[in-house]
Amino acid sequence: MSFSDIDFAYILLFVSGLLLVEGLYHLVLDRTQGENGGRNRRMRLIASGAGGNAMLNRLRRGEMDRASAAIARVLPFVERMIREAGMVVTVGRFALLCLVLVAVALVVFRFAVGLNPMLTAVAALAAGVSVPLLFLAGRRKRRIAQLGQQFPEALEMMVRGLKAGHPINSAIALVATEMSDPIGTEFGIVVDEMTYGLDLHSALLNLAARVPHPDLRYFIVTVQIQHSTGGNLGEALSNLAAVIRDRFTMKAKIKALTSQGRSAGFIIGLMPFAAALLINTINKGYFGDVLTDPLFLPALGFAGVLMVMGHFIIHRLVNFRF
Repeated sequence: MSFSDIDFAYILLFVSGLLLVEGLYHLVLDRTQGENGGRNRRMRLIASGAGGNAMLNRLRRGEMDRASAAIARVLPFVERMIREAGMVVTVGRFALLCLVLVAVALVVFRFAVGLNPMLTAVAALAAGVSVPLLFLAGRRKRRIAQLGQQFPEALEMMVRGLKAGHPINSAIALVATEMSDPIGTEFGIVVDEMTYGLDLHSALLNLAARVPHPDLRYFIVTVQIQHSTGGNLGEALSNLAAVIRDRFTMKAKIKALTSQGRSAGFIIGLMPFAAALLINTINKGYFGDVLTDPLFLPALGFAGVLMVMGHFIIHRLVNFRF
């Protein structure tokens, strides 16, 4: 009994669909199991009965299955990106999702697009790996930005606690209890680490390592200076919150002033693809005559490099670091 290419494609699609459904099921299950009620993920775990080192290890992603641990040793940046993105999926399931997408892309590029086997393998591997990583990078960027937006409010909450006479540990615990994710859970991990033996300095350094946001480093330096030299910590944190809010205001103004440049860059980047699509719609044989030309692929690659360079230059012109 021999299998044709179409039979192989059907089998591959069926297996990929099963794996995709299973991966999505486990992803939803990990997100919802035992996390009902509470302002943030840590409080939901506490409400569900979790506690102690088990909850702390789960929040810090300290325990892994064998497959995830092996992948994390080879590709440690994947585990770091998942942790910084605030996702609960394991590295093994993330790798499984990438394999499923590679399999689906193989079928699409080979049978729907009609690429040759070599280009099919390269394109499927690139699509199946890059799409999840780009999603992960976007999720990570949004989470860190959200924490930065919450941080001034968290500082002001700590200032109110300090002015009421509470120590800094209790002020941090107030943030962990009253604020939503991601900052509520991250500060909750700080509280739990101090509960199980770490000093404040080490717990805050671990926070900076988990969430690479510059404002957190300013906060840590402020606390360290106050512990070393003394002074009014509440006033220092209040000033820091005011500075961060002023920087957000300035960033919003600059974003409004550069909106025209960003729109122009988007339109310029979209024009070649829109023009190619329009030309191919009007004259379907326009590009077919040059596909077999030996200079077509090198010229296309050179044009792609120029487009990437142009996008990079435009991006640097209209985006500023603070």
